[in-house]
Amino acid sequence: MAALWLRRGDRTDGETSKYSILVPIVSVWLALGLIMMVATVGKTGSDVNYFIEPMCVCAVAAGLLIGLCWQAVVGSPGRRDMALRLGLVFATLALVAVMAKRRPTCYAVQSPALLAIQQNLVQEIAKQDRPVLSEDMVLSLRAGREVPIELAIFHELAVMGQWDQRRLTDLINSHAFAFLVTTPDKIYTPLRYTPEVMAAIERAYPRVQTRGPYAVRYPDNP
Repeated sequence: MAALWLRRGDRTDGETSKYSILVPIVSVWLALGLIMMVATVGKTGSDVNYFIEPMCVCAVAAGLLIGLCWQAVVGSPGRRDMALRLGLVFATLALVAVMAKRRPTCYAVQSPALLAIQQNLVQEIAKQDRPVLSEDMVLSLRAGREVPIELAIFHELAVMGQWDQRRLTDLINSHAFAFLVTTPDKIYTPLRYTPEVMAAIERAYPRVQTRGPYAVRYPDNP
């Protein structure tokens, strides 16, 4: 952002006035995004998606800076813009190195094996005469069932003392759910279940079948 403020008047293609307007707007947007991120990222239930807005604003700023650098490369033959030229070269090399080392992952593209597991779970959920408690709520929706509870939200409410989790543990202990679909994770599982709820699940649904990323829990007696 500092580079944009210092060099926003260096456009050689008549776009200086637009840059003079855009740079303050992007700066204010980034400041507001960072304030909101800092204010919320430390709360229970926060996740990496809280960084999306500041990252998007930084992408806009990076695009503007790349535009200035490109103008410096193609528009000014003098040595005064050598620093920007070198900066553009080094930034490009750094970006290529990062992309080569850590290729982006698209979680929307799933393997055929995982799709088959999910389809089998959807069919199994659909034929039950009782609700199924699934952390992957999309499975319940695809099966035409309602989501009985959003675990992360009610975990936070229970931790804050604003919800009596005995309502959930009573349902679990009475086998109100046909089975449970969990996604065990060292980081996220403690954010979805309190120790009391997890203990009730392990008592009432002790049989576990591992299906890909899912741990499907069943009661002793079907």
